[in-house]
Order: sequence, then structure tokens, then C-alpha cells
Amino acid sequence: MLRLVASFAFVLLVSYFSAPWLISYVVNKRIEQIAATKQIKIEVNNLRLVGLTGVRIESLYVIPLPKDTLLAIHRLNARLSLWQLLLFNADLQSVDVESINCCFVKNGNYCNYNFLFQSKQTENQSTENNKDYSRRVSTILNNLFRLLPSNLNINSLQISSENNQLTTIISAQNILVKDHTLSTSVRVEDNIGKQIWRVDGMLDKENKKLYGKISAQEHHKATIPYINQIYHTRISFNELIFDLKFDEQSRKEVLLTGRTSFQGLEVNHQRLSPEDIQLGDGGLDYRFRVGLDYAELDSASEVSLNNISFHPYLFAQKIENWHLIAQVDKSDFQAVDLLTSLPKGLFHSLENVKIEGRLSCHFLFDVDLSHPDSLKLESSLTKRGFLIKSFGELNKMNAPFLYTAFENDRPVRTFEIGSSNPSYRPLESISPLLRQAVLQSEDGQFFFHKGFRMDAMREALIHDIKVKRFARGGSTITMQLVKNVFLNRHKNIARKLEEALLVWLIEENRITSKERMFEIYLNIAEWGPMIYGISEASHFYFDKEPSQLTLNESIFLASIIPSPKRFASSFDASGKLKENRFWQFNRIAERLFHTGYISEVEKSTFVPTVVLTGVAKCSLTIANDSIDTSSELDVNGR
Repeated sequence: MLRLVASFAFVLLVSYFSAPWLISYVVNKRIEQIAATKQIKIEVNNLRLVGLTGVRIESLYVIPLPKDTLLAIHRLNARLSLWQLLLFNADLQSVDVESINCCFVKNGNYCNYNFLFQSKQTENQSTENNKDYSRRVSTILNNLFRLLPSNLNINSLQISSENNQLTTIISAQNILVKDHTLSTSVRVEDNIGKQIWRVDGMLDKENKKLYGKISAQEHHKATIPYINQIYHTRISFNELIFDLKFDEQSRKEVLLTGRTSFQGLEVNHQRLSPEDIQLGDGGLDYRFRVGLDYAELDSASEVSLNNISFHPYLFAQKIENWHLIAQVDKSDFQAVDLLTSLPKGLFHSLENVKIEGRLSCHFLFDVDLSHPDSLKLESSLTKRGFLIKSFGELNKMNAPFLYTAFENDRPVRTFEIGSSNPSYRPLESISPLLRQAVLQSEDGQFFFHKGFRMDAMREALIHDIKVKRFARGGSTITMQLVKNVFLNRHKNIARKLEEALLVWLIEENRITSKERMFEIYLNIAEWGPMIYGISEASHFYFDKEPSQLTLNESIFLASIIPSPKRFASSFDASGKLKENRFWQFNRIAERLFHTGYISEVEKSTFVPTVVLTGVAKCSLTIANDSIDTSSELDVNGR
């Protein structure tokens, strides 16, 4: 017993005399390391040690070279954990500060906080260590929990951002964290206006838990600053909540669990919608694992948005190349919950659609970038007792309607799709050769599939991965038609989802016949600069009716649909078809032969050539052989 007491007394004695030296060593060593690696100047004035584990600093400045102070702290008192000091770590137990002023400055190419995103790796650090994602996450979060104090008192805090004359200031007075809990008001001010946020939080260092909530005050929505000014995007909400629990499962794996949620979330951006997009309420209950070379969102995680929820599975692993998996399965849910959960103000074409019944969905995307040919792509939406009670705009194509053509997101022409338009041609007035050439070029299975061709989309994705750019789209004629007739031309994830739902509703429920859709497609497709519809095209290129088009003329028109404005690049200076276009002609002719639309004699005598006899021949110029028309975005909606 006496030996135990003596040993304990010896430890206390050593701690008492060594603690000040340890604190001084840890603080100064860390300042030297940061200043050297980040190329910044750190000024610490009147640093004093108080008791065993206390530090008092009159002022501290962080000045990125050559100018513009990033951080200024006045009169700081801190108390550190003795046991962590013995391990040469700085673990803050309590902090008392008179004032903190942090200013982020960006002016043109100059930025006073670039050093925060720069890392300097030691030369002897192995590639395997660089890829140790679990170690990186563990280091970041352990440092976070050590540096966040259980007790904090800040009399004055101001965080400002100056970005090319746009200023944002976030300030608070008398910030108090007591017994791991924070509750305070924050003033947010920018060039647009002022607002007050309520901020609540909880820090449990022992169990490594973190919780935070931001809510609006005075019956107003809270609006995220900076993004509104820089990106002209307003994101506002009634409440945002985030909580996190950090668990080191082993040296090779960490587990992050918790929930992030929002209430009354709204987004406004002119390229998405002219009105506010109301996402409503939603959240994510997550189980996120990080290993040596992978990250995984467990399928026990749950995403919720208004009336619908689902369990996603996401996986990413980096060995030599990335292996990516995304999967969602949701069985037997109310169909109406899907439409009522969609953000209001974004899916305009579906707003007046009423449905009932039940649905089940399945989605799988699995690709190993080292072996792209093994890519898996599966998607299905299965109905049970499904009924459309109100069609809204879904049956728009069943009667004459006005169609507006766009170029660079701007309307350029509006014309009727119907018999009152003198340029409109019904399907029976269009050459069968032209109809089949377009089908074989764009979507050979159009009359047999239900709006989607997963095999074509899979092949397009494989090709895009191999060439490392978006070269193919895999769109069907139905998908192209829906984009042009129902949707705006802004490319975003929401539009792709709306497009998929519209295609499924129209095709699965046979709202518009295949013949009618193909007829509309041929009458709205762009075939040249301001040339819309097959009638204008056949007269522009060949000065004849669509019913009179020959095999070669039909193949030519089908071949230029992906890049109609570059039709002149298909010809040389003398007006002859270039040899580098022969493969397109031969490919379409080969498909017409195999599907029985041309005979073996016609195929064997086929020569890839075309003679322009309409006004288009006056538009021919010497095309630049370096133009790669395959990389051009398809103006007809693919």
C-alpha cells in the first residue's frame, strides 16, 4: 500500500514540474511545424503557463505570407488534458477568449486561405499509406474531438469573407459551451440582407459524439450566405440538423453513424426553375464505413424525402482504379407517395398528374474502371393495380400542339404539330426508306421497347468510360421526344429524373401510340440550321417531298441527325461526300439489309454517295477535317 502511494506521489511530482515544460514544448513545436509546412507567419504574444495545464496568451495572429491576417485572437486562456500532454498531444478541456476575428480574403487569383488546402507529404510515405482512408478519417476526427473544448466562453466572435467586393459577416456575442452544450444566436449579414440564426450543439468527447442544429428565428427562413452572392443560388430552410458518432472499429476501419436532416428546404436558381423549388422535409440516417481503400454507405442507411423513403447502398473502392457500386431496392409502396414527394416548382410536367396503385423499384450500377466491359446496369419500376386518374400534360401529344425549338436555352421557333401546319407530314406521307433509316440510326428497337434500352445505355456508358468523356448518350427516340416536347433544355439530375418518369408513364401505360410518337419526332427533329421537320429537310437538301426520298438521300438525312448544323462538313470542296463519312452510310445500309428493308442486290450495289439538289448546296463550305462531330452535343435531345 505504501509503495502504491509513493508511486502515485512520484507521478504527481513529476507531472507538476514537467507539465509547464510539456505545454511550452507542445505549443511551440506545433507552431513551428505549421508555420514551416504552410509558409505562414504565426505571432504569439505574451504566452504564459498557468498551473499544471493552463496556457494564457495575450494575442495570437495567423498571417499567410505575404499579407492579410487570416486569424486574430485576443486574451486566450486554455486548459489542456495532462494525460494527453504526456503523449505530446494538445487536448483542450476549456477555453476562454475575449475575441476571435477570422477574415477570409479572395481577390482575383489572390487568396489568403489557400494554404489550408495544401498538403505536404513526406518523401518516404508509401503509396499504401497515402491510400489509407480510414487512417485519414480517424486522424481528422480524433484531432477535431481533441481540439473542440468541453467548456468554451467567447465574448466576441466574427467570421468574415471578402470575395471580390462581396462581403459576408457571421458574428456572435457571449458564446458559451458549458458541460458539452452550446446554445446561442448568430447574426448573418451579407450584401443581400441580415438574418438571425439560432445555433444549438452538443459535444461528447468521451463517446465521440457531435450534434448541431441551425434554425431560423423571427418566423423567417434561414438563408445560406455566400452561395447566394457568388453562385446566384438561394438555399433557405427552417431547420438543419446534423449528428455524428465516431467509432474506430479497428485500426483498418472506422464507422460513422448519425443523422442529417432538413425542414422546409427551398432552392432558387434560374437555370433550374424560374420559381422557388420546395424540397420540403427530408434527411439521411447513415451508417458510413471507411476502410484502408474503400468507403461504404451501408444499406441500413435510410434516405427520406417528404412521403417517401428508401435504403441506398453505395460503395467505392480504390485499388488500381475505382470500383463503384450504387444500388436501391424498394418494394411495394404507394405510387402516389412518389409524386407527392417530388420537389414543388421543379417537375412542372407532373404537377397535375394523379395516380393510384402500388410500385416497386430496383436500380443497380456496378462498374470496375479497370474492367469497364463488366459494367452492370439494371433499372426497373414495376406497377401493381396502377391507374392514372388525371393525365395532366401526359396526353399532350395525342392532339395538335405548339412546339417551341430552342438553341442555347433560348426559343428560336414555335410551330404547330398538326395538319394546320403546311410543313407537317403524317407518317404515311414520309418515305418508308427514310423512316427505317432513321430508326436504324437512332433506335432500331423503338417499336418493341417500352421507352428504355438498358443494353444501349450500358454500351454507351462503357464507351464513355473507355474514351474518358461523354461521347454517347444511349437515348431512345421516346427519351429524345420527351426532352424536346415536355422539358426545358437545362441539363441537370432533376430533369433526368423527370424525363425518366415521363417516359415510363407514357410508354408503360400506352398513353401515346408508337406511330404517333415517331410521326411527331420526324416533324420536330432539327436537320440543319433552322431546318425543323422532315418536310423542310427534304426540300432544303433535295427540293422534293419526303415521300420521294431515295435510299441514299434517306441514309444521308438519318446520318446527320446527331449534328445537323455541321452537315456541310460531310462534303469536300467539290460537293462530294467525304470518305470519312462512308462508314456511317455503310453501317445504316447494312442494318437496312439485315432487317429486310433493302434487298441483297440493293445492298451489293450500294455506293455511299449523295448529291444535294436543294438550296443546301449553296451552303457547302470547305469543312475542317479536324472537326470531331461525334463529340458534339446532340441538339435533337440525346
